[in-house]
Amino acid sequence: MVATLNQFFEPLKSDKSYAILFVSVILILMVKIYEGDASFFIKYFSDGYTNKDILQWHTWLYHHLASLLLFFIVPLFIIKVFLKDNFGNYGMGLGDVKFGLSASLVAIIILPILVYQNSLNPHHADFYKEHFPLQLVNSSPYYFTLWALTYLPHYLGWEFFFRGY
Repeated sequence: MVATLNQFFEPLKSDKSYAILFVSVILILMVKIYEGDASFFIKYFSDGYTNKDILQWHTWLYHHLASLLLFFIVPLFIIKVFLKDNFGNYGMGLGDVKFGLSASLVAIIILPILVYQNSLNPHHADFYKEHFPLQLVNSSPYYFTLWALTYLPHYLGWEFFFRGY
């Protein structure tokens, strides 16, 4: 067991960049869990709201923008300033364009079918009703567009952090 732990921490001792990545991932995740979540916004910023829908919207907006900041912008800053590396080494490039276009075409054809099938599952529907503001999002084209536009940066951060960084 001790030998295994020593092997795990060996790269941290020999290469400063591993240590920076290791520590920064832990710190970023802790900040996101405690200060980047909707519950943090509600606890510290909800007092002045009289409109429940606006509070709910701003809570999710905070959550989504915190993901962009903590999972995308902060890691990019760390890569450039502390690691002095280029973004291409962390998945920020075009990659295999031909494969990407082919996979996207297949996804465009298959995903609507899968999403529709999942929407018929009552457990799936209950989960989303409980955890996401579906009534607000579906209340108008304005809120639907806002939700879609803020979900994109949320997943940009999420995908970069967990796939690249």
